[in-house]
Amino acid sequence: MKPGFKSTLIKGLSIIKVNILAIIIVVLLECFSYFIFSFILSLLFKFFIHTSSSIGIVLLPIVNNLISILIGIFFFSLMTIIILTKESQQQVSYIKQIQYVLTRLIFMTLSLFLLFLIIFIGSILLIIPGIIFGIKFSQVLYFCLIDGENPINSLRMSAKVTKGKYLQLIGLNMVFISLTGILMLPLILLLFPIYSKFPSLIMQVLTSFSGKILVVFYYVIWKTLNSHNEENAI
Repeated sequence: MKPGFKSTLIKGLSIIKVNILAIIIVVLLECFSYFIFSFILSLLFKFFIHTSSSIGIVLLPIVNNLISILIGIFFFSLMTIIILTKESQQQVSYIKQIQYVLTRLIFMTLSLFLLFLIIFIGSILLIIPGIIFGIKFSQVLYFCLIDGENPINSLRMSAKVTKGKYLQLIGLNMVFISLTGILMLPLILLLFPIYSKFPSLIMQVLTSFSGKILVVFYYVIWKTLNSHNEENAI
């Protein structure tokens, strides 16, 4: 089934309304996690500078990128599972949802790595193949997380459900990214007076919140594409 703009928008806004408290909590937890992680990294950086540890200074950016990716994947997955659980009306505790996400974290990371690798290879050839590959395998994380598939099968299933829908999905991605920016305007205006005092914190909140709004719309798109095979992984 092909996802349409109107149906995706209506369903997405409905999910946001029902899950707004969960979205806010997940955003705050994600921002807190990044804050703690950044604080620990700053302490390690000072320690490595003080001890003149060149290896530690070199490895720190690599660790920073890796942990940042893991945090992003974890909260993307948690938000998706919370939405899925609420929609299926299952009585599943948040602890169990977190445990499930943790069990899929390695596979999710490998799936994301394969997706970036495929997009990178496509972009080397030409920019258009890179975009097409990105759309073709855009559902890989959902199949890995929700259907419990391994990274390779997730790639295959993503290619199957997106076949023949590349232009429509590109259009929907562009529209909902722009729409998310519009939906974020009230929050931007609300936080603008304190932006000069806490620029990094405000940017993190805005980035995390907009990301979770996009998670909702992308979930609706995945559900529409995979409407013939809706199964709960929990």
